[in-house]
Amino acid sequence: MRLLLIRRRVRGVPRFRRRWFRRPVWQNRAQHGAWRTTVRTMMAEDPEEFFRHLRMTPEIFAELLARLTPRLRVLPGVGRITPGERLALTLQ
Repeated sequence: MRLLLIRRRVRGVPRFRRRWFRRPVWQNRAQHGAWRTTVRTMMAEDPEEFFRHLRMTPEIFAELLARLTPRLRVLPGVGRITPGERLALTLQ
């Protein structure tokens, strides 16, 4: 593998350049993402749909989130997801 990389550098093969740090479709995820709109709304207004979506009641989800938040927390940065989002994605 290392030999292949060295050959590419010698030949002048350009390295892969990213077009975006984060794709444009995800730029407004904090305001319009599934966690902000769907899950939180279901949690507050429609517990039955929340149960169908995540297979647990909002109260149990909140308790599980409170217990797991220290383990789900990641260093803050651009585009990081919250512990609640992380747990909801895992349970889906």
